[in-house]
Amino acid sequence: MLVQHQNMINPDGCTRTDHLILRLADPFFKEMYAMLLSAHASNKQVQLHVSGCEQNFPIVTVTASFG
Repeated sequence: MLVQHQNMINPDGCTRTDHLILRLADPFFKEMYAMLLSAHASNKQVQLHVSGCEQNFPIVTVTASFG
């Protein structure tokens, strides 16, 4: 699943910087996806941690909601 983020981050120099990838195989995929949907629906900000690249996109590894 691809995620667009307002302030794109790319610490590992992935070649794609227009979206981040949320991996279906991640053990916390459902929780992160649900949090992103909830934050979007309630117009809340989220903070994402990324590590590594997959299909040339930065990989989301941790999500946090605030605001």
